[in-house]
Amino acid sequence: MVLKIFQWLLYLTSLGLFIWFIFFKPSNFELQHLFDFEKTKHEKNIAREDTLIKPIKKVPEKIKIDSTLLVIQPKDLNNNPSEDLDITINTNNTYLVLVGSFGQLPNAQKMLRQVEATGLNGVVKKIGRLHRVIIAASMIEKDAIAVKNRHKKTFGEVPYVLKQ
Repeated sequence: MVLKIFQWLLYLTSLGLFIWFIFFKPSNFELQHLFDFEKTKHEKNIAREDTLIKPIKKVPEKIKIDSTLLVIQPKDLNNNPSEDLDITINTNNTYLVLVGSFGQLPNAQKMLRQVEATGLNGVVKKIGRLHRVIIAASMIEKDAIAVKNRHKKTFGEVPYVLKQ
């Protein structure tokens, strides 16, 4: 009888430790420092060097042109001011090359960040009820189709041409 009680206590203890280890263990927990009494409690709570937050690269500067248009100009990482890109997309042209249409502005901005990550310029413009992510604009349909065909595999889906 005593052996059965001991087995159940051992079982419940190991189950409790397993649940603690899987769900509640701190991310900087190390067994080798569990019984290290030389350090004070304050020093134990200091995060390891590899868990500290790394600095984030500088975010591109945002320039707001009007209420429906947001142009982002990427800055050169070498800080060479003579090579900054000042390319803007004229959204008043007849043909627009779109990579996405979204009902929510944050979703459109997320897609715009993906466009910028590939090194392309992009613009978010609200056309109708949707926020459109535009990568190019042209007055000639053939030029817009050429840009669309050039970026068929750049994004998750194929870009399309919208005639205004």
